[in-house]
Amino acid sequence: MIQCGHTQRREVLESLSQWPDAALPYTFMSLPSGVLFEQAIAAAEWAYGSQSGWAKVCGLRPKYIADARQARVLIGSRRIDGPSGVLADCYLPSPGMRQVNLQFDTGDTWGAQIPAAMMALVEKIEPSMPAVLRADSSSDGAMLEAARGILYALVLRHEGGHSIGLGHSGA
Repeated sequence: MIQCGHTQRREVLESLSQWPDAALPYTFMSLPSGVLFEQAIAAAEWAYGSQSGWAKVCGLRPKYIADARQARVLIGSRRIDGPSGVLADCYLPSPGMRQVNLQFDTGDTWGAQIPAAMMALVEKIEPSMPAVLRADSSSDGAMLEAARGILYALVLRHEGGHSIGLGHSGA
């Protein structure tokens, strides 16, 4: 069973976020195989950004920065448990915490682009998906690669919710 690494036993924070203000600088420490830096940036802008991501509903000001010492969210990758188990993990921020680590499992196969065959459905749900995350329908290779991997942007949006203080909903 594919699952999120956030433990359900952990108490969900009362507030939306434990950050002292709305600034949300993030950086990439490492990327899982199958995801290019340009795609990771686009995925983070989509997951956190003001057009369609968490910033739109939370009033956050996300921004990519290269300096990990200044970032509040450190996005990386490491081996967690191997294929098709926990895809990624991120602990909820807590009072006094300066940074959170959001980690993707290197044991899973990742794809950064949504296959062209899925785009019609995705555009109905999420019309603001960045172009760099859309597979070129004329490129069978890109379509096959994306079809073989777990979509990085979707998992980043889920785990990004944990990075700003959201737990799992009971709904």
